[in-house]
Amino acid sequence: GNVDNKVAELTTLVQLSQALQKAHRLPAAMLTECTETASALTNEAARQLHAEWAKTKAPRLRTHSATLYRLYLDAFPQTADAGSTNFYYAELLWSDASEERDAKQRSARWEIAAQAYSTCAAHPRASAQQQQSCALIATEAWQNVLATSPTVGSAARSRPASPMMLAAFDRYLALAAKTPPADPARVVDIKFAKADALRRSGDATAAIPIFR
Repeated sequence: GNVDNKVAELTTLVQLSQALQKAHRLPAAMLTECTETASALTNEAARQLHAEWAKTKAPRLRTHSATLYRLYLDAFPQTADAGSTNFYYAELLWSDASEERDAKQRSARWEIAAQAYSTCAAHPRASAQQQQSCALIATEAWQNVLATSPTVGSAARSRPASPMMLAAFDRYLALAAKTPPADPARVVDIKFAKADALRRSGDATAAIPIFR
């Protein structure tokens, strides 16, 4: 369809702009113009598709928007709106995970969403409010991973807790300490979630002090 063609054309345009940048065969002004055009068109299309998905909830629009966001972030990581773009991209991944019906795929998709929100939380171009919001949502995504993972007593008990998961919990707690959240009980919830993740992995030594 037209959307498929548009995504393909923008992908080609971004790849071409990157190849020209590496080749250094055009005047600097032309290279800058080419890069800015590719960047602007890709970002605009991603946000337009995102807006259309928000109205229709069509999975195909969500997939295309996420593809263009990822393309934009990989090709133009230093843009001024990279922080907000990471947030919008993560939002689509959250939706994708929440609608996945297959249990194994759902757990994997929640982990992908969690990582995207963690990236947003640590992004230097994200505002302090965006960082704390993303840090919190990352912990919620990781809690969804735990909810879809095998429980204590299964093979999961012998696996160490994910370092990325623990880092997400710690990041939120660190940010919350600097800027106290509206609901202090949330901090308690996240501490409990971290301890529970360690307990599930069989690391009672690390979990018990957090429960206290």
